[in-house]
Amino acid sequence: MKTSEKLTWKGWDTYRMSDKPDSINFYYELDQGFLVGTDGTGLRQDLTLVDNNADIPVSY
Repeated sequence: MKTSEKLTWKGWDTYRMSDKPDSINFYYELDQGFLVGTDGTGLRQDLTLVDNNADIPVSY
């Protein structure tokens, strides 16, 4: 896959990665790098992450 661009997608700041032009797109959040959604031709359903728990404090 190839990182094709940095953009805001459905409210998320992302890197868009795709397997082929005009095929399936994978959107990864800029800061944490987690997958926030997919879209494109060949998918039965688009996926979008609605919320995350990144603002919850972590203690060890």
